[in-house]
Amino acid sequence: MTGWWRRNRIGLALVPVALVGALAGNASRLNDYWWAIDLHAHQSAGADGVVHFRDHFDDGHVRYPIEADISLVSVKRATGVTIDGASHPVSIPDDSQLWEVTTHWVADPAIALDLCTLGIEGTDGRYWERSQPDPIQVNDAMIPYSACAPDATPGPIPPIPPKTQLVQPAPEDARPRSYDVTTWVVTAKDAVPGEIRIWWVKPAYAALPVR
Repeated sequence: MTGWWRRNRIGLALVPVALVGALAGNASRLNDYWWAIDLHAHQSAGADGVVHFRDHFDDGHVRYPIEADISLVSVKRATGVTIDGASHPVSIPDDSQLWEVTTHWVADPAIALDLCTLGIEGTDGRYWERSQPDPIQVNDAMIPYSACAPDATPGPIPPIPPKTQLVQPAPEDARPRSYDVTTWVVTAKDAVPGEIRIWWVKPAYAALPVR
């Protein structure tokens, strides 16, 4: 074995050099890959607390704009959820905390917004998302489907490819231009919310500081 290492020491010494060269040659592709799979491009709230969010969805079949003015109304600890005016107790893991997050939206009713993801970043950098299926267990009610559009009037629905046009609701079911949405997120019990993140397509997201 010692003889093998001696005979091949020059080749082995060149392996790191070859790896560096290969990585350098693919740097742009590596950057594109890693950039696209995480949240990097934040769009911040102005002095008025509003994020004028602008992005677009494009999967090669369907392309549509994502545009909305978003602000944070409240983030507060919760022991249950309120749906259609009725309070419902919930069950979550013992080492967890339930948070109620309410956001305010102003958007063109013709823009598709319902397929979003909302998450909480803690002041220590940990991050939790509202997920499907959600760890929140409600026995006699359904958690609202979207964190970004009213359940009753969600607005346009993205089409299923190969169709390329948004499915528009009937005029009487149009989404209001201005509305609030309340949703719930489960975090670790010791979490302290520092920022609410809302996104549709990574890497762009709306960053709403919790004040």
